[in-house]
Amino acid sequence: MFRRRLRHALSTVHHDAGRIHHDDALREILVALYPGGEPDRAWSEFVGPYLCEQRAGLLNVWREHREDTSFTLLDRPEALLVLERAERDRERLRRTWPGPPSVLVRVSDVWGVPL
Repeated sequence: MFRRRLRHALSTVHHDAGRIHHDDALREILVALYPGGEPDRAWSEFVGPYLCEQRAGLLNVWREHREDTSFTLLDRPEALLVLERAERDRERLRRTWPGPPSVLVRVSDVWGVPL
């Protein structure tokens, strides 16, 4: 259910549904950053409301991604969790980030939050 919600949310802002693909391992790492580590709770209390609040900004990020598709994290529904955690829990996101730090630098550039 959570996976499907993320995909649907991304498909409302992403320009090319064929490029969307999940990263299940990343999603597990990110969900663990939410209180209780429960996906449905994370969605209802944090992610869903955040995506509604930030809709205009999200549309802008993916509008720019349409022109420059090099940041492939933006083709993953889990990017929505990364952006939310970058803004609301950046320290824990930095500590648990499984990839190269350069990805978080790019997230910071794209989303405009310091990481």
